[in-house]
Amino acid sequence: MAMIKRRGAGWYVQWKELSVSRDETGVDHRQWLTRGRTFPTEATAKAFGRDIETAAARGEHFVDKREAAISTIHSIVLAYVRAAVEAGAPLTTQRNRSSMLASFDAYAGDTRPATDLSLSLLENYARSLPGEGRQASTRHRKVLVVEQLWRWAHDRPELYPGVPVPRRFTGGSAESDKLRAPPPVYAVAAPAWADLDAMIDQLLIPWHRRIGLLMRYTGLRASQACGLDWREVDLDRAVLRVRSHVRGAKRGRARVIPMHAALVAEMAGWGVRAGLLFPRRYKAENGSARSGPYRGDALVEPFHRAWTLAKVPVEKWHIPDGDEGERAKGSPTHAIRRCIRTELLRAGVEEAIVLYLVGQSQGVTASAYVPENSPEQSPYWPRLVEAVTKIPDHRERRVIRLVEA
Repeated sequence: MAMIKRRGAGWYVQWKELSVSRDETGVDHRQWLTRGRTFPTEATAKAFGRDIETAAARGEHFVDKREAAISTIHSIVLAYVRAAVEAGAPLTTQRNRSSMLASFDAYAGDTRPATDLSLSLLENYARSLPGEGRQASTRHRKVLVVEQLWRWAHDRPELYPGVPVPRRFTGGSAESDKLRAPPPVYAVAAPAWADLDAMIDQLLIPWHRRIGLLMRYTGLRASQACGLDWREVDLDRAVLRVRSHVRGAKRGRARVIPMHAALVAEMAGWGVRAGLLFPRRYKAENGSARSGPYRGDALVEPFHRAWTLAKVPVEKWHIPDGDEGERAKGSPTHAIRRCIRTELLRAGVEEAIVLYLVGQSQGVTASAYVPENSPEQSPYWPRLVEAVTKIPDHRERRVIRLVEA
């Protein structure tokens, strides 16, 4: 029972707290301690007294919030990510939650208290995100995840006391001071297999045609295809290892994919199988000749010209306007990946397998279960092999076009 009385200009709350200790012989000693705390107003003193009486009525040990450990934003972020693991959330959800909160965790630091969560903190965090090369949709999602973290912590006052009432910084157009979601992006129509083969036929330089065929059967990004080494190609097992160390390639998108029989037959006649598949010769500073990989953007101009010569409608393979991220996704080289993704989905291949083949981030779940050294042992492998067989043979399609002509 708490006793409340006036003391000077404030109000004093006094209560007794049971302390239990155990000595070396294992005997418990019980002792009642008198505790007290002063409040500036009678209302706050009575509210504190009710908390004490509620804990006693429930048979719980009352803990003064002043003595409770102060939660930090960093500890809440770690607990929020761990909660997804304990709840058995999919691996993609766990990784997405961790990656989305990584920049906010670094911005807040390890010692910032949870009481600092505020609308101004969200605003300053959104401004801290680099604008160059980052799509507006990504910035919006990052702040949105922080708001979800804030609500999650506020709903658990017993674990994170003092977390303020959640506020939203992501809002609609009626709230001019809020971070609004970007407008929907114009979706580019995807080229069909016939369009893609017609474009490859217009690639006159041999290595351009070879890399076009490689990308057609594998869904590699231009930068990954340019940096591919023969050590990563196993023609005998029809296995291709896609690394993420190539300059310009997407990090965390390494994977092992089966090779199409037509691609194996094509690459078997490419000559010496050592070093880079597509080496670029240049002179070093000392004047000696060296070889290195091409950059992915070296293919933009020749592929642009080939799409034009093949008379494929420009809306299928290029986005002339829009922000930087969307122009990259609508580039002449990215259109090959868009064709593969669209055509395989139309052929009935499940989306998770298609996303894994083309190296999209949503397909990382499958990559966790496809070991690099023994992919054939993975339960995903037969489904990946079946998906690759859905890709038509470019040689047969070329014969069909010649006969029709």
